[in-house]
Amino acid sequence: MKYNIQVNQLILSETNLDIIDGAILDYLHTYCSSRNKKIDKQRIKDDDGDWTWVNYQTLLKDMPLLRIKSSGALTPRIKKIEEAGYIETYRKGNQKLFIRMNEKIDELFIKKDSSIHEDEQLSSKSCSPERTNYNTKVNNNTIDKREEITPKDEMILFIESEEYFNDMASMISTKLVVAEFVVKKELKRFLNYWMEKNGTGKKQRWEMQKTFELKRRLATWFINAKRFSQGSKPKIKEFLT
Repeated sequence: MKYNIQVNQLILSETNLDIIDGAILDYLHTYCSSRNKKIDKQRIKDDDGDWTWVNYQTLLKDMPLLRIKSSGALTPRIKKIEEAGYIETYRKGNQKLFIRMNEKIDELFIKKDSSIHEDEQLSSKSCSPERTNYNTKVNNNTIDKREEITPKDEMILFIESEEYFNDMASMISTKLVVAEFVVKKELKRFLNYWMEKNGTGKKQRWEMQKTFELKRRLATWFINAKRFSQGSKPKIKEFLT
């Protein structure tokens, strides 16, 4: 069962979705982001990303407050959510419904125009928890002038620079009041997931996204991680500032 419902009401009010649609969307966001092995086995992977099978009966069982009794009543709501641009759907053999979240979903769960320690100066010492063959153009000048770093450059820096990785772990540890070694383990899980290569072996998962902003992805990752949801979930505002 999903115990909490968290969604940006202000943004949702600007769409044609109601509070029930918002609750369903929150469930889909959590479910499709889950790293649970059982759920992961139910996914279809392609060059564009992951599709997660969503069982209507499981959704209704996990969300009793919806007070929806039949699976058929979910279909028009799922369609409305898709038309709003938050998800894509796919039916395998006209049977199982698979769902993939679109980038637009971030506006409901992440505060816009926020960043992690914007004024902090970082170094590009090249050493990584998991090395790659990137030919990065990031240098000390672009690191000192953080506004010049592109999202791609920042992700490469996070992958390749041990110092940047450690700085990020230290910052998150302080913000979430979690032991730094625990945060580092979670960051490595984050990297292992997003650095998985596609079928051709030419691109990693994060490179196949239309946009990939490291801080926003990390914020969503830590909010959804069960290891950090004992009691109250970390506040997104506190995480990003």
